[in-house]
Amino acid sequence: MVDSIVSELTVNELRELIRTEVEQTFLDMLGDPDDGLELREDIKSRLERSLIHKQAGL
Repeated sequence: MVDSIVSELTVNELRELIRTEVEQTFLDMLGDPDDGLELREDIKSRLERSLIHKQAGL
């Protein structure tokens, strides 16, 4: 899709292209506010339990 002409894109492809570009622009401007921070053990445990439940279909 990188070398596509805009007129050849579907509406969904154009939306995705715009979404991706806007997201990248925000990341470039603002950076990742969590960059360099460590995940607390209690939060890590909760995320792991959540993933296990999701995979089990609970």
